[in-house]
Amino acid sequence: GQEIIIREIRNRLIDQLVLTNLIILVISGAISYFLAGETLKPIEKVMEDQKRFISDASHELRTPLTAIKTETEVTLRDKKIDLKSAKQQLISNLEEIDKLKKLTDSLLKVDKMDFSNKKELINLQEVAQQVIKKMKIKAQLKGKNVKIWANKIAIEELLTILLDNAKKYGGKKIEVRIKPFF
Repeated sequence: GQEIIIREIRNRLIDQLVLTNLIILVISGAISYFLAGETLKPIEKVMEDQKRFISDASHELRTPLTAIKTETEVTLRDKKIDLKSAKQQLISNLEEIDKLKKLTDSLLKVDKMDFSNKKELINLQEVAQQVIKKMKIKAQLKGKNVKIWANKIAIEELLTILLDNAKKYGGKKIEVRIKPFF
């Protein structure tokens, strides 16, 4: 009598423990699967961004190289080429090589940039003045003493690009104004 009851209680307890362990195993497996997926999402995004970057960089490098190759081949096939035409071809090749150099310099800058998005309090006017001085351009700097939280390297690069474009495509006078927008 009593042994049968104890055995029955023991069997039910074992059954309940096995069932509880199975439920815990299934739930922990599902949670682990979900968390592993969430953990891999940033890695997948970085991999996609890297693939896109490599593809874009390859395309940007290929374009000037193709131009150099095509122009050189056409020039070499010209049986009536004169010195003036040959020099023009060399000048054109040098222009394309300069484009390649600028692109590779930019790629190296990107490689050196701190993408941890480290922000610090910077004086925007001081950063602009440093960029103007480094680029050796004459620019009139107007504005207030504006301080912002930003990645200094990224802001310097942005200002360099903007001032370089102003120098190339703007007038003779470059004016940089710094003012808060709020």
